[in-house]
Amino acid sequence: SPVFYGKILTVPIFVWYSLLEPNRRLDGISNDLVLWKLELLFRCHNSPLTFVQFPAVGVNLRKSNAVRCQELVDLSTKLMTSCSKEQVDLMCELEGIVQRLSEKYSKEECVVRALHLKKLMRSWTKGITMSTDLCLSVGLNDLRNKDSKGRWWLVGSATQQSASVGPSTTPPKAQDVPSSDLIQLTPEIEQAANLLGLRTQTRRQMFNILVSTSGGPDATASALLRACPSGSVSREREIIQIVIHCLMSEEPFNRFYPRVLGGFLNTHRRFLMMIKCAIWDVLKKTDLSVNAKAHAGRAVGILASVYDLPLTVLKNFNFADASEANTSFLRNVFIELCTGGEYQRMLSKVMQLSCYTRLNRNCRIFLRKHFATESDENVRTIVLRLANDMRENEFT
Repeated sequence: SPVFYGKILTVPIFVWYSLLEPNRRLDGISNDLVLWKLELLFRCHNSPLTFVQFPAVGVNLRKSNAVRCQELVDLSTKLMTSCSKEQVDLMCELEGIVQRLSEKYSKEECVVRALHLKKLMRSWTKGITMSTDLCLSVGLNDLRNKDSKGRWWLVGSATQQSASVGPSTTPPKAQDVPSSDLIQLTPEIEQAANLLGLRTQTRRQMFNILVSTSGGPDATASALLRACPSGSVSREREIIQIVIHCLMSEEPFNRFYPRVLGGFLNTHRRFLMMIKCAIWDVLKKTDLSVNAKAHAGRAVGILASVYDLPLTVLKNFNFADASEANTSFLRNVFIELCTGGEYQRMLSKVMQLSCYTRLNRNCRIFLRKHFATESDENVRTIVLRLANDMRENEFT
């Protein structure tokens, strides 16, 4: 009766959260009642309330009622295909419902990844023994004396001396001392370095090599690496920071700089993590201009499409920040990616996001929301097709 329906529908939400598997001993409340209530809300087109109460569907309940859950998944998918481009909120709620009911997500994402990492580490360390002289000994005094024995000093020096020994007083090696015969910068390059804020002599010399080396991006990357002292990781990181700073500052966008970064990747894959960290630093900065963030996004798109930079670098992107600068970064990543080759190659790049469920879902929502009114019809068609294929791949 309507009175009975009303009582069922007004049951507090915390009661439905209590239906998770620890309290399944309450025999008076069956699985069918839970799914019936959710299905009734869903068919009454009350999707927000349905989305809120779907966490009551636990792992055991989902597995024991796989057919009912699959029916709701099919109904949600059908409604998603009939939604208009303006109904973004409804599509988000429907995708959340499908994700919750899908048998593929019977475990939490973080638990699955942690178990997988545990298996990998077990296989990596199988048959490997660690000698005591390679172990890092860190005592309480080492941690408290941060001025001379900070954690970075310990990591760098423990392989050569004990952690309890004070800082080395040996003079620096010749390769660490700046060369006395520095190259004199031309007035134009010196003026450009001042505009970019490159104050130190080392950065000016690296910038001079970057803009004056002939032979293309690969030759420039090789020249920059030759100018680095051998084994100086900090100097290599600084070079990458300079290149990214230049590509964000120059107007209009210059494809030369991302191709120099690609030259680093072609030289050695150890630069991959350095470039990722530099991109994450850009994502964290909130004071950059719209053009600077857009240029950084285009560079990431070029590196992903040409030099196989994994798109999982976007895992630190803040989707909650709806500012124009932050939005322009991700827009330009996909614009550059979707104009760089065949569709199947683009799709294979985008499918890299599937290992991060939330990132994959957020990117799909972003593409539908920000490319639904794209003026370039070719880009709009490709991007929306990518979003549809990403969704179908996730729920199959």
